[in-house]
Amino acid sequence: MCRLWNSWCETLGFYKQIAIFYKKLQFLAYLLYNKRMNLTQEVQAAINAQEDGALFTYKDLQLSVAEDMHLAKSLSAYFRRGIIKKLTKGIYYKPKKSRLQGLDLPPELATVTEKLKELQGAKAWYLTGVNAYNSLLLTFQVSTTIEIATDKPRTPVIVGNTSLSFVKSRLPFVVENPKLAQMLDALQGIRSIPDSTPEQTCKRVSGLIRALCQSERTQLLRYAFYYSERTRALLGLCLDSAGLLNEAQEVKDSLNPRTPYSVGLDLQDFSPSLRWNIR
Repeated sequence: MCRLWNSWCETLGFYKQIAIFYKKLQFLAYLLYNKRMNLTQEVQAAINAQEDGALFTYKDLQLSVAEDMHLAKSLSAYFRRGIIKKLTKGIYYKPKKSRLQGLDLPPELATVTEKLKELQGAKAWYLTGVNAYNSLLLTFQVSTTIEIATDKPRTPVIVGNTSLSFVKSRLPFVVENPKLAQMLDALQGIRSIPDSTPEQTCKRVSGLIRALCQSERTQLLRYAFYYSERTRALLGLCLDSAGLLNEAQEVKDSLNPRTPYSVGLDLQDFSPSLRWNIR
């Protein structure tokens, strides 16, 4: 009898332990469920607080629950339901609705570029490429691809029908006067400007330089020393053609006098006072 009683007690104790363990599991599941519900409610409230068309990241939501995996899943669920849209990896927005057809509108380009600049922590950040050259009247063409010159380039971003691409800036600091950097970029890519010849580009840049004030010319020279010798030689030719011989000589002193610069430029259209070794 004693052995039977002991065996029964042991069995009863085993089942009690199982029951206690099962209750603990139930309690843990209850806590996890509540935690997920709290996260879902927090995410929903945070998204509702965002303005239509505003861009936001995980950090912008300022949630107290710091579980990135659950947060990513919640945002993905809202994305699949069409409540939010994804601009690129880790960046979302609440789409505005068009008044006429009620279609989702992409965020404004200015908002996108400002947010990307903030996230990249970039210093240099200005428009370059075809659209910049169009603003300088170097070409009449425009492009659906907007090029941003920055010290911290990233992968391209699509915004509606427009593509944002990012190229490495020669200037590693905040560009206070983007127009001056755009002029130097045009000289750097002088053979790739659509509907323009090197001669036309140099003449136009020379005219733009002539219209600058003295402080802007000084700033242009400071920017120029971050560019290649060929670009500086072209700048020197433009300064020379504009009659700014002091500035032109300063640029010439920075060049190797024995180095020729192949540009495909016909110097017969110019009457330089100095020798620039441009061909």
